[in-house]
Amino acid sequence: MKEMMPEISEINKGWVDNHKRDKHTLADAYRYYKKNTLPGSIYSIDQTTYSKICRSFNKKSIDYVIKDFGTIHKPCRLGALEVTKSKRKAVDKRRSYREGKTIYYTNEHTKGYTMRFRWNKTFFMSTMKTLYGFRATWSVKKQLNKFIENNPKLCLSYREIISH
Repeated sequence: MKEMMPEISEINKGWVDNHKRDKHTLADAYRYYKKNTLPGSIYSIDQTTYSKICRSFNKKSIDYVIKDFGTIHKPCRLGALEVTKSKRKAVDKRRSYREGKTIYYTNEHTKGYTMRFRWNKTFFMSTMKTLYGFRATWSVKKQLNKFIENNPKLCLSYREIISH
């Protein structure tokens, strides 16, 4: 366990007193991978191949979550990534500004539900849950939006989150 401590502190070094985050990129992940892989082993690959593997894995994972209504359970009990639905009141800012009063989106095509990615940390086995986060990229959000527009009735199959 003590051998892992420098590794954990190295990953979380972005958290300082004022809780700023370091953003870790694919290049950072490759440097870590390269440092921990023996040169000449069958697992030693170049950065281009590493990037292709990671991007392919991420694309297939997101497709599974969106199109197959799946849940990706992260290793080491770090929670699960899923798409959920909930009834929310979202303000249409452009129309509200034009008409001078608050106008809400109706989401009639999905019976009033909005869908979003959620990292479920219910069974997360760490005392530092706030150190971890997930923010979907613009292209992934667009992919979810397109799926909802093309399959509004299917989207009602997502798990509902009741907000209080």
